[in-house]
Amino acid sequence: MDFELLLLEGTWNISLLFSLLGIAFIYAWMLRRFATINVHRKQAFLFYGALIILYMITGSPIASIGHLSFSLHMIQMSLLYFIIPPMLMLGIPEQLIKSIRIPSWNSRYLSSIGLIGFASMFFMYHIPFMLQTFSQFPFLHQVYFILLLFFSFCMWFPITSPDPAHRYPKKQMKRYAFWSGLLIMPACILFIIIALFQEVENPFVTNISSNLCFPSQTNSFHILPFPFNTKYDQFTAGILMMGMHKTGLIFALRHSEPQDGDAS
Repeated sequence: MDFELLLLEGTWNISLLFSLLGIAFIYAWMLRRFATINVHRKQAFLFYGALIILYMITGSPIASIGHLSFSLHMIQMSLLYFIIPPMLMLGIPEQLIKSIRIPSWNSRYLSSIGLIGFASMFFMYHIPFMLQTFSQFPFLHQVYFILLLFFSFCMWFPITSPDPAHRYPKKQMKRYAFWSGLLIMPACILFIIIALFQEVENPFVTNISSNLCFPSQTNSFHILPFPFNTKYDQFTAGILMMGMHKTGLIFALRHSEPQDGDAS
């Protein structure tokens, strides 16, 4: 079994595909239903682009391949939690939120829950004991996955809320971004420290990750091409995660329009 064969034989999640197509249809219908909504092309591009990325990394064969390597896995996780949530929220027009009268949310409350909850769960997710537990209980793995996604949206809400009135002021946004990077860093450092001390790929953790999607006899070290099958895979994963989280923060801050006053 090689890398190309895994791509060809991988499964596509049809139910997820139709679910995301339904969301895309509802989004387009809502924009037409409330004809007074002024939606920028950039917003539609961000929303539909986020749905496409979401399906590719969770519903296509790429989703399974991501578990064969720490670095590929962290690219997948970073896109899911650091790129997709801000893209989706920034893609929703402010007028749409007000038209359908969605209740307002307290930014400070959501940021506290989201940032602390996500950072804690994200760190624990990649501890070998947790991965072993998830490999034995797939349902628990799915529940944990959904909770992480929920906390990620809460974490991004103060910066990329569809209603700019609920976003932090500019200075507070930058301070929040700093704390976000600080709290996410331990999960990145975990990979780097293991790589520096062991200087080899951790076969125990890699096999557990592979077992989430592939039979136990699958050897990820020989399936994936360079550089994903190198002994520095964990080190690369930590660097990639820090870089993509920073990229997500820069993207969100540049595309947000913070209020001059206090956030609600």
